[in-house]
Amino acid sequence: MLTNWELKCHTRESLRGQRLRLAGMFAVLMAAYILTEFVSAVFFYLLGLKGTVDVTLTPDIYLDNRLQSTPLTLFLLLGTSLLMLLVLPQLCAGFARACGRAAQGKELRSSSMFRFFVSPVLYVKSMCFTCNKTVRCIFLLLLPLLPAAVLWGVRLYLSDRDASAQTLSLLLLLQFLLTLLGLFVGTVLRLYYYLADYFFLMPAEHPVWKSFGRSRRMMRRYIGRTFRFVWSFALWWVLCLLIFPLFYVVPYYTAAKMEFCRALTQEELLEERVDS
Repeated sequence: MLTNWELKCHTRESLRGQRLRLAGMFAVLMAAYILTEFVSAVFFYLLGLKGTVDVTLTPDIYLDNRLQSTPLTLFLLLGTSLLMLLVLPQLCAGFARACGRAAQGKELRSSSMFRFFVSPVLYVKSMCFTCNKTVRCIFLLLLPLLPAAVLWGVRLYLSDRDASAQTLSLLLLLQFLLTLLGLFVGTVLRLYYYLADYFFLMPAEHPVWKSFGRSRRMMRRYIGRTFRFVWSFALWWVLCLLIFPLFYVVPYYTAAKMEFCRALTQEELLEERVDS
């Protein structure tokens, strides 16, 4: 298998001549997201509602704001989420598939991004896949944070019982360390579904459940290699803080990810043939 550097070079070479089209597809994806947020903001403005409430009266600090729980506000937030669910998963799936085909040197059409709107079956499958993956990844990310959450509850309990400042500070430090450890472990666990996108989208479009199952089985062996591949893009994501590099980095990373998954799959198949 190619090294990460060689695979990236191969991907950049394959994308030559198609970067502008992929950037345009990503712009469509971003525009769809911004449009749904804009529609939600317009309704909130026309109805004189606010999504959050500043309960501590600190307008310069947003972390202490709480979600406004009026029925109409919750209805609008739910409607916005539903609108995103009806559009964004299909666009994301079409964009990822287009990037994967571009990485293989195949010619793209501008309409290929809308592949999952063509038939009701593909439309529903892409929605089910996205919801399934989101729930799985959130669960795997939050599960390692449970010890830090328990320690947070203990610290609040002791603070109400007038515990010493030294004890509370020690618990706060321990909570911070457990949170960092939990985020790291959760990030690694999420990689067990890293190959699911490839199996669902390319080349044979596996069923939703089989995509996750096969990804989980293969990642037991390739988790370390995948972790190194993902973090090799760290500097690229830092560059994306400037916003405009997103239009280059996101198509590039998505295409490289599909090539990486394809290489792992081919290596797995080759070894299975040798063993048999």
